[in-house]
Amino acid sequence: AQTQGVANAHFHVGAFDEGFELFGPAEVDQVHAFSILHLLEDRPAALLQIFGLLKPGGRFVSSTVCLGGSWVPYGLVIGMMGLVGKAPAVGIVSEEDLLMEMRSAGFVDATVVDVGAQDKKIAFVLATRPAA
Repeated sequence: AQTQGVANAHFHVGAFDEGFELFGPAEVDQVHAFSILHLLEDRPAALLQIFGLLKPGGRFVSSTVCLGGSWVPYGLVIGMMGLVGKAPAVGIVSEEDLLMEMRSAGFVDATVVDVGAQDKKIAFVLATRPAA
């Protein structure tokens, strides 16, 4: 197999916080964060960092597990599983709270998009840094 590169695209795959050291403020056109936001210790701070990386008009795309607002006591269940080493620490957040956190970070047009997923606990969100 041959790998082909694209001259004007740079991809970073690795630890979430490593990417913040690779790019300067307002330098990135898009940030994608899939299945990570619910695992971060300080999600609002991470959203502020992502916002800061984006150029004006830049887009943020994420998919996040949203277990908040359910009748199932996910926090208790996952916490107990974590005690025996069977689950990571998971931030329990509702879809509405996630959108509010994104808007608080400065994003506009933060919208949950229906991508046809059968699991409605996963929020696929598009958001934009306002244009200058």
